[in-house]
Amino acid sequence: MKHFIVSLLFILVLTVISCSRVHYIGDSHPQTGIVTSYYSAQDVPFEFITIGQAVISGGNVSKMSEKLTEKAKQTGADAILFQGVDTDNSGSDSGANTRRVIKASFLKKS
Repeated sequence: MKHFIVSLLFILVLTVISCSRVHYIGDSHPQTGIVTSYYSAQDVPFEFITIGQAVISGGNVSKMSEKLTEKAKQTGADAILFQGVDTDNSGSDSGANTRRVIKASFLKKS
């Protein structure tokens, strides 16, 4: 029984540690319902201002993208401009703990 509880606690700790969190710096506006994604500033079809910058790290790029989009909605962005995906191998010589890092700008129609 003791091994079961220790194993359960270990799994819980791993789950909490592996959760990605969006780090955002910028302005907040009233929440928006739809945020459009862009991958190049030239593709944005409207005049805009950058209201903030965000970064997230983790393993699953798709889930991290969803979290960034949710944060963009919460901060009142009309669009998110993804600036790229980097790889972070810090803390591992073998690359076993490779994490992806996504950087993005949150845009508001001007």
